[in-house]
Amino acid sequence: MLDAFLEELALAPAAEVDSTRLGLRLPPAEMEEFQTRLHALLEEFAARPDDSTAPAWSLFMVMHPDPNRP
Repeated sequence: MLDAFLEELALAPAAEVDSTRLGLRLPPAEMEEFQTRLHALLEEFAARPDDSTAPAWSLFMVMHPDPNRP
């Protein structure tokens, strides 16, 4: 999955790439809230009908524990 993302990213014009990295330290309940709300937002937009006249966009997101911040 990561390789496919990197291949697609390499083909995109750099000026049109929007990237963000976020580090969080949230208690378990707040982390669960964050994940629930984020997934709900993604599902909301995924459920919208495609507009064949609009530009196509791709999103790749990974959430993982950060071993560099004990």
